[in-house]
Amino acid sequence: MQLVLPRGESIEGAVGTLDGEPIPGAVVYVRPGSGAGGASTTTDDQGRFRADGLAPGRYSVTAFVESIPGQPRPHANDGLRDVPTGARGVVLTLRRAVKATGVVVDSRGQPVARARLAFSTAEYWRSISASTDELGQFRVALPERLVFDVFVSAPDGGSGARHPTGVSASGGDTDVVVTIR
Repeated sequence: MQLVLPRGESIEGAVGTLDGEPIPGAVVYVRPGSGAGGASTTTDDQGRFRADGLAPGRYSVTAFVESIPGQPRPHANDGLRDVPTGARGVVLTLRRAVKATGVVVDSRGQPVARARLAFSTAEYWRSISASTDELGQFRVALPERLVFDVFVSAPDGGSGARHPTGVSASGGDTDVVVTIR
């Protein structure tokens, strides 16, 4: 008697920079839209990946790399949703992360401790969260070349505020002051 186990489905593709350079050593996460399972894998020297052993279905595919030689900042990608098993040629583009630091203040200019912030943009598939410390300060890494709206929830359950102009994550570090009105 011979027992043959099914190999499962796979998704494969490549990870690169906005400039089209391949990124070796990026961790790729393949997560099912519902249910358990999924996989993670690491890109090869050419930035290619293959996630095997997947159940048939649709998956979210994301990648992350701590650093790229010559570029000290972490990178994160926009992510892809609803990728079917069997997909070939999936391309994930990583954006350099820009450090945004700032303070949340109330309408009197006083720092707001333990406020929650959500940075959101139509170009990025999920919001990015941060919280303020006891001095009302926060630090967050945002993907470059995007403009984010900032939504703030006060710790006392007060109504949230929306930063009126958004936060541009481009070039160097960004300092932000968000006022809760």
